Amino acid sequence: MNLTFSSPVDASNYIAGFGIAKGAMLLSIDYTSNLYRFQLIALDGSLASQVNGVTGNPADQDTAAADIRAAVAATNP
Repeated sequence: MNLTFSSPVDASNYIAGFGIAKGAMLLSIDYTSNLYRFQLIALDGSLASQVNGVTGNPADQDTAAADIRAAVAATNP
């Protein structure tokens, strides 16, 4: 499932050289640990080659997108 961020975020510090991410492809949610597995989506629609995981609050799609975006944005100085 593709999740769209509320606004694009610079993901180059999260994934070296990735650039701007407009969203994430959600691959899975572990409801025991609340871990999201995802790949970032670039502005051109291409996917990051690596799969990442962050812990969040999987209440709904908007919350998942916000949790992932916050984790990516937190890597920027």
